[in-house]
Amino acid sequence: MVGSYPSSEHAARALSEHLEGAGNSKCYKVVSCLTEEEENSMGPSFLSPENGFVDAPGCIDHCGIMAGTPGALKQILRVCVTTDTYLAKEERNIVVILCRAGKGRSGMIAACLLLHLGLAMSADAAVSTVYQSRGCTLFPSQIRYVNYYERLLRSPTGEYSQTLRLNAVRFTTIPSFDSSIVNQGCSPVLALGVLGQVAELTALDSSAPFLSHVLFNQKETAGKKKAAFYSKTKGEKEIELDYRDHAIYVRGDTVLAFFSGDMKMLQVCFHTAFVEANYLSLDLETTDCAHRDLAQNIYFDRNFCLELFFSRVRDVPELNIADPLTVIGGGVGGTKGASCSSDMLFANEEHE
Repeated sequence: MVGSYPSSEHAARALSEHLEGAGNSKCYKVVSCLTEEEENSMGPSFLSPENGFVDAPGCIDHCGIMAGTPGALKQILRVCVTTDTYLAKEERNIVVILCRAGKGRSGMIAACLLLHLGLAMSADAAVSTVYQSRGCTLFPSQIRYVNYYERLLRSPTGEYSQTLRLNAVRFTTIPSFDSSIVNQGCSPVLALGVLGQVAELTALDSSAPFLSHVLFNQKETAGKKKAAFYSKTKGEKEIELDYRDHAIYVRGDTVLAFFSGDMKMLQVCFHTAFVEANYLSLDLETTDCAHRDLAQNIYFDRNFCLELFFSRVRDVPELNIADPLTVIGGGVGGTKGASCSSDMLFANEEHE
């Protein structure tokens, strides 16, 4: 069962009454995809004994996935393993997966769970099922992670990773994010981070928190130097960005975003284990944020392409580990001293 997180006592009571009325008294578990910060911003938890959740907080599993992202692959795996174990205990047990709107993060977890339980035989079939049954609207990166999960389940070795160095980025066609209609172009600034990695190397059943942190913020490293402006009106057709002098290393679950000023142009979440031939190529449909412009093409040309060029280096597992002392807001806001682009890198999206 997939749904939206109750935003009132009335909604919470309606959910608990539905569960109890279906003959599932004390035979259900609630998986909340909201981060701790999101839940705190909504005030006291409505998933309480007072609202009919008699086993709360014991019946609630908090997986804390950032809105607009897929979270870490290990987060997804942990939720699917614990949910599978719970469902196998008793035939009448059910699971409710909740996120803010009940369409993004919860739909992605549901699709991965269908694969895990053998109820869908491919990522495409799993995504199609949650689209049809719930009307879910997954971000491109969330769909990408459902495909990752299928590959993970089919892999004889399980999860692995590799450390990559980001050497260059190419934009084919110039996005238009300048405040002036005349100057059709943008000033791309890169921010890059680790997505919801566990704070210590522990087993899947660990209670260690998942924390996100910023690895690189071009706005900070550039100081007072302004980002170069690229414009369609000058006849420019692509942007070539060379990052070899910055020594940018990524490992595991990675979130990469480009800003022009304070506007987020695009975002991509990927896992380095699935980067083949040290290269990623994404079109408008498979790039987060940019995919919203598919119909109107106000900001992006319909033939837009984003290319990421890497080289493989010695594996550095420490890149995945967030230091809880340097993460503010429970791991949601980036690192201390982070500028606007870092803060926005892990900001919740309007949609999920």
